[in-house]
Amino acid sequence: MEASPASTGSSKKRPRNDNSNNTTNITAGRGGRGGGRRSYHQNGRGGRHRPKNNRHDASSRARATAVNNDRNKNHAQRAQQQQQDYSSSHQRSNNHSSRLEENDNASATKTLPWPNPHTHYVPLHEEERLLPSLLHWGKSERGMMKDQPPFRLQKIQKLLLLNHNGTTSNRNSHNNRRMTLLQSLSLRRTHLKHLQPRLSMPQLKLGSETDIRHSAAFEQVVQNYLRRHNVLQCFWTEEDQRRENRRKGGRMPPSPDFRVRDGHCVQLDFDHHHHPHGGGVKKNNTKSKTITNQRENTASARTTINWIEAKMFYGASTIPSNTPNAVGAILPKMNEYVSLYGAGAIVFMYGCGDVLARQLFEIGVVALDGRGLDVAIVEESQRGWCADARGTILF
Repeated sequence: MEASPASTGSSKKRPRNDNSNNTTNITAGRGGRGGGRRSYHQNGRGGRHRPKNNRHDASSRARATAVNNDRNKNHAQRAQQQQQDYSSSHQRSNNHSSRLEENDNASATKTLPWPNPHTHYVPLHEEERLLPSLLHWGKSERGMMKDQPPFRLQKIQKLLLLNHNGTTSNRNSHNNRRMTLLQSLSLRRTHLKHLQPRLSMPQLKLGSETDIRHSAAFEQVVQNYLRRHNVLQCFWTEEDQRRENRRKGGRMPPSPDFRVRDGHCVQLDFDHHHHPHGGGVKKNNTKSKTITNQRENTASARTTINWIEAKMFYGASTIPSNTPNAVGAILPKMNEYVSLYGAGAIVFMYGCGDVLARQLFEIGVVALDGRGLDVAIVEESQRGWCADARGTILF
């Protein structure tokens, strides 16, 4: 019998099967790599899959179970939170609805009573009749009426008592279309500035800039009127508009003294003042006069406005538009407001002429007479610099 290589000491040794002790018990077929079928007795399915690690599978299943538990827990928490949010939202909605019901009147249309302006506009011929006496020295006219010779004031006062045809009017009659002394003096100041546009008010001897500025409280007068009639909360004041513009940033647009807030509506109501002196249509009037008065009193009885501008002077019809003075700048400025904010109103402290009022109405602006407002704070300041020794204001 032939001896084995191990017993003969031959240098060639049979390659050791490193997997001989492997408990997996792999049986390889012929043909080398991939030539036969491998079977894993621990994997009953067969095939070419690598054996699984049971310890790894258990750990993965544990982690998956934990993840699923966390997801279920988070889902339950989110569902609970959503239920709580819904309950809170429902409660807030109910509270909000209650507040809306309580404040329903605040967001409703507000009415602002005002005397019918159509009965107060001064005819053009009234201004033209008084101007020669108001501008006695023409372009060389200077100074306030309190500083003029006495005959000047006497002549003006006499003209104010005359009708346009030269007849004397009844002192006890109430002719709202006639000019008053303060109206005529305001008209004079505007024409002095119109005749000398390059001269300042102090150079025209019509008061210092400080005195004029301190007396410019008519905007406060209008604000007090709005507050008294419970509509001020519907408006942004000019300061409110500046504050809002600073918050938003950007350039400040042209802004009226009072602008209606978003979501609010304000209407001028002329029905509350059928006659500024408490009169109205008398029973003994003829039918034609009654119809005329009714038309005047009900013209534009309810007018929706979006802003209010306050002017502390008389709105003269004899001042051309686009001239360098306070009245000449009105129409261009009001056109800007209308293009930005819609229809509005302008309040003249000393009333307005009928021609200017018509021009304003054509662009969507109502000219209001401010002589019925409480101007005590303005007159108190004026008496400190433009009144005579008796306290009569003669600017």
